[in-house]
Amino acid sequence: MDQQRRLSRTGARTLASSFLVTMVLAALAAEPARATTIDPLRWDQLVLGADLVAVVECTTAGGIVARYKVVESFKGPPAGSEVAIEITVNCWEPQFPIVLIGQRLFVTAFRRPPSTMMSTSSGGPVPLWWRKIPSDYRTPLFQGLHVMPTDNDDSAFRFEDKSWKNVGDFRAELKRLMNLSPEEQELALVRAYLLKHLLGRHRDEAAEAKAEKTLAPVKTLGDALNYLLELVEREKDSTYNRGVSLLQEAGGIHMLDRLNTLPADRWPLSKHELEEVKKQIRRRLQVSAATRPATAPADEEEGGAQPKDTPSAETLKQLRTVLADQKSDRWGQAFTLLTRHDPSPVADYLAKWKNTGTDWSSADRGYGVGSFFAHFCGKDRAIQMRTLLRAEDPFVRVAGAVYLCFEDEKTGMAELEKTKSLPGDPGAWAALNLARRGEKQAVERMLGVFNEPGESNMAGVPHRNLQKRVMVLMSNSAKASGLPQPSPLRLQEDNDEARSTKAIGAYYLKWFQDNRQNLVLHDPWLAELSRQKMD
Repeated sequence: MDQQRRLSRTGARTLASSFLVTMVLAALAAEPARATTIDPLRWDQLVLGADLVAVVECTTAGGIVARYKVVESFKGPPAGSEVAIEITVNCWEPQFPIVLIGQRLFVTAFRRPPSTMMSTSSGGPVPLWWRKIPSDYRTPLFQGLHVMPTDNDDSAFRFEDKSWKNVGDFRAELKRLMNLSPEEQELALVRAYLLKHLLGRHRDEAAEAKAEKTLAPVKTLGDALNYLLELVEREKDSTYNRGVSLLQEAGGIHMLDRLNTLPADRWPLSKHELEEVKKQIRRRLQVSAATRPATAPADEEEGGAQPKDTPSAETLKQLRTVLADQKSDRWGQAFTLLTRHDPSPVADYLAKWKNTGTDWSSADRGYGVGSFFAHFCGKDRAIQMRTLLRAEDPFVRVAGAVYLCFEDEKTGMAELEKTKSLPGDPGAWAALNLARRGEKQAVERMLGVFNEPGESNMAGVPHRNLQKRVMVLMSNSAKASGLPQPSPLRLQEDNDEARSTKAIGAYYLKWFQDNRQNLVLHDPWLAELSRQKMD
């Protein structure tokens, strides 16, 4: 299958390379049994369709969502503006993409990015996805973030499916597109979608030239509409009408005006279907023009919140019986509903629970189930978290301490101090949460997470996510302290993951020891996440 058109991503990477991949989302090794496949947008679809086209510099480090200053704006807010950008995640990576302070990126981001996913397979829970940090823009899956070379870099520059002689030529083409009138930009976007439709899986120069020749008569939006109407007519008996889809995906305000005045006999399908096309265009345009909220909205999914429909007493009794039988088909439903409405039996269950899984995805199962219960627990939260503190599974025990901090910070911190001595990731997780709250004595234990390379491929993703969280905290703390940014990215990458990881850990440890006296630990996301009762 043509990799220019169909991109497959999975979680095979080293820690050192993952830091760079968080910026550029480089392709991962194909592993079709556990992969997500997209039909990527062309470079001109990204540039013309995005709401933000700019060079940005990270000002608040973050995972999934980070904050940036617009350095150079081609489209969207002007230079000097502050924006929050969300990198779209995927279970098979990137699960927790990070960007650190000072990193500069070329961004094409949307208020609501178009869907490009073609296939995927399900994976385990990712508690970090339950965070609700607000953002102004989002990137399309696997696309939208690129390292921008400096102006004096004369090397060839590639952006998605097209290459330029140098970055200067790329900037010139960007500016040419942005200087087009709104109607001309809309025509260029429609043509980009039509080119992609005509090319299909074939992306060589000959195919591109042939497609361009086919579209040569399409010189105005009126021509484009006529072309699309012919396509709608040809496929009117198909279950999937590509002409209708292209109108909905690429049509803008000027195409909408033409559809509003289109004679009834020109539309090949029903009046209802025409109204649906116009409705979808309006919806897309409204989302593009809307301003996303400055704070995350409170809703029933936040920690401790209650869904509207409370099960009856009889139903809860039945669910308690089901909870005792983990082989039951209804066990997941029982765990979820009882967590929200009658959490005591679940807390007691988790206190005795042992992780008996043997496959690659089972190693951190305690982190998933413990975090789910601790975040979504709907009643007597402090009591339930204290029950988790006596859990046999170390991840569940730390989850109790982490989330107890949201109900009783003093006791929660004391329990984190106890659990930070646990070996492996549970202890590092506890230490990280102490450090996020300003406890310097926990930093060296937290940095111990780099001394263990973790499993390879997807089995090691939760471990690497924890390492990335440490990097984000150190970056934000350096800024808050007025210190130079730590620069582990400058370390030479080592093909031996264990060696590379330990070298990065050693770098951070020395940086911490050199700057300990002046370092102020600071997590700028903590206040919002505490409100959500979310780690």
